[in-house]
Amino acid sequence: MLQVHTRRVAGRLQFQNIELPSAHDLGATLKHFHHSAPGRDGIPHAAWQALPREAAKTLHPIMLHLATFKAPVGFNDQNVIFPPKKIEEAEGSQVTRSAAQLRTISLRNTDNKIVATTMNRAIIPATLDVTQQNQRVFCPGRQFPLMPLC
Repeated sequence: MLQVHTRRVAGRLQFQNIELPSAHDLGATLKHFHHSAPGRDGIPHAAWQALPREAAKTLHPIMLHLATFKAPVGFNDQNVIFPPKKIEEAEGSQVTRSAAQLRTISLRNTDNKIVATTMNRAIIPATLDVTQQNQRVFCPGRQFPLMPLC
């Protein structure tokens, strides 16, 4: 199915018109980031946000390197936690759950999240051009309430 979709839209994707984000774009991403748990490196979002100009200057070369499809070793490493969806009343010292009763939460390093978000913002216009108009979920600028219910 993915191969059919890829063949259908590949010629319509206009990535050649997209410029790589600047250090300024990274700084803009930093302003809108919410605090969440850091990844393996332990660096929280607040550390990057404390010095946004310096953070952008640090992250921009990494982003340019990633644009060559060569991620630094460990860049995509993450911790994964599986907390229970709800607490059972009769639990002892050992908590056991089936996979369906757990939440999967990936804790990526914050530098990864900032760079990926900035790159994503750059390609959104090209991807929206090939996304069906009735697709409203996860499409910035499209309104979810207007989505037809099946």
